[in-house]
Amino acid sequence: GFVRAINKYADERAPWKLAKSDAPEDKKALATSLATMLEGLRLANELLAPVMPGAHAKICHCLGQEPAQTWAGRLVWSECLSGIKLGEKTILFPRD
Repeated sequence: GFVRAINKYADERAPWKLAKSDAPEDKKALATSLATMLEGLRLANELLAPVMPGAHAKICHCLGQEPAQTWAGRLVWSECLSGIKLGEKTILFPRD
C-alpha cells in the first residue's frame, strides 16, 4: 500500500547517504527526498486519522499542523509543509 511505497522510496533514495555528501546534486536530491517523504507521511497520517486519532494528533503536532476535523482539501499532494518548522519529536507508541 501507500505506506509501503513511502518506505520503499526512502530505501531507494537513501537520504542518510545523501546527507553525508557535499555534492550539490546530492544536496538537491536530499531536499527533494525529505520533502517527498514528509508529504507522504502527512497524507498517510490523514488517511489513518479515523482509526488512530491519538497518533494523528501527535504527528500533526510534529509536522507543525493542527489536526483537522474534516479531510476537505487535505488529501491532495501539496507543498503545504514547505518551509515549516517541525515541532518537537515525540514517541507515538510508548512502551509500558
